[in-house]
Amino acid sequence: MADDQKLIKEISKYSDQIGGFAAKYSSYNKWFRTDFATSCDGVGTKILLAQIANSFYSRPLTSIGIDCVAMVVNDLLCKGAFPKYFLDYFATDSLNEHEFYEVLAGIQEGCEECNMELLGGETAELNGLISSGTFDVCGFGIGHMTDGYELPKDNIKIGDSVVGLESSGFHSNGFTTIRKYTTDVDTHEPMGIEWLSFLLEPTKIYVNDILKIREIGSGTSFTDSKIKEEPIEIKALAHITGGGFENVNRVLPDNLTVMYDREDEFYSHHQLFQWIQTKAKMTMEEMRSTFNCGIGMVMILSPEDAKRLPIDTIPLGRIENNYED
Repeated sequence: MADDQKLIKEISKYSDQIGGFAAKYSSYNKWFRTDFATSCDGVGTKILLAQIANSFYSRPLTSIGIDCVAMVVNDLLCKGAFPKYFLDYFATDSLNEHEFYEVLAGIQEGCEECNMELLGGETAELNGLISSGTFDVCGFGIGHMTDGYELPKDNIKIGDSVVGLESSGFHSNGFTTIRKYTTDVDTHEPMGIEWLSFLLEPTKIYVNDILKIREIGSGTSFTDSKIKEEPIEIKALAHITGGGFENVNRVLPDNLTVMYDREDEFYSHHQLFQWIQTKAKMTMEEMRSTFNCGIGMVMILSPEDAKRLPIDTIPLGRIENNYED
């Protein structure tokens, strides 16, 4: 396993945007500048569990395509961009058209959910490079950035509220650990389809949640008073994927940290996370650095704005000084 910090340091010489959830680039002409964000991500070993569920129980692979879109799109949101275009890459040892079409249908479904256009992609047969009977899929997304919405902002300060948006389950990380406990030790048969489906629930796409927040103060006025509601300012978003809650540190200045109100329980989907914690004998600290523990996206904003959110959120804590610095 590569040392993540060492790896980031080594590849940072190629780009000054390494380490962020997505990267920004700008297009210029005589009259104006247009800002875009790009992101590239995959689904990981969740694919292998989905293939088992497909082989034993004929569970469609559609959810894997949704996962692929979600992983890319949620990263774009963390840059302040909204998704516009998507391309996919599907690699296999020998193309199984049925599997491919199911995954592609899921990619299209995910794109439609967030009003994103699927432009195309690449399908590669890599016999001898990809293990027989398996495949990998990843996606590349482009999002449009509106002036003033780039994240993270530079006005994060002590006392700001940290809230979470509920996950749909495990999302798309930690499955190398999860897969160790999905087969009966005596019969070597996979667990039942109902439980496998819980484990494979596709990653939640947060575009519509963020849109609802942005709509506050977007120009709608009260008929009588003509007083416009002040917009809610999102200061930062952190997508909770591999590395768990350590992802929040990626959007914070070095001198700030999160003081969590509670770190000893799960925020949602308690049965799922308690199951893997018991099976893998993981401490709560290990759980929080591996899984999302029920939170798929973390948001930082002022305490005043946190009280006006038009969507359901879970209070997590507040911003404080990082006394280790």
